[in-house]
Amino acid sequence: MIKVSKQKVRQAAATRPPEYESQLAAAAQREDELYYYFSRRAYAELFERYRGQQYRPASVEQTSVTPWQERLVALVSKLRTPEDRGVGDTLERLLAKVGGRKIKHLLRLANLPCRCDDRQRWLNERFPY
Repeated sequence: MIKVSKQKVRQAAATRPPEYESQLAAAAQREDELYYYFSRRAYAELFERYRGQQYRPASVEQTSVTPWQERLVALVSKLRTPEDRGVGDTLERLLAKVGGRKIKHLLRLANLPCRCDDRQRWLNERFPY
């Protein structure tokens, strides 16, 4: 069993996706007042799912767009289709044409996470159409 402090989970939840804390609570084998207890397998799966996912509060994200990012978003926006919800969808479609799916497949074969879906979701939220 792996013991994880509920206080640490709450602190980490501020910089993680909205479902982070509820996913951890649901995956816990048992819990008490201060800790969640996980099996090694459940902990490894959760660690892999949320590793490297850092979400900033919306107020920070809104102020940190640089001029070159604005120009890049404007350029990508010109290449959008009606189905694209944001910049992430457009980039995914364009990169798939030049071999992006092959790269994803190779990463999966090597057991390496590409986190493309997280990046696509983040770009769609940050730069919607």
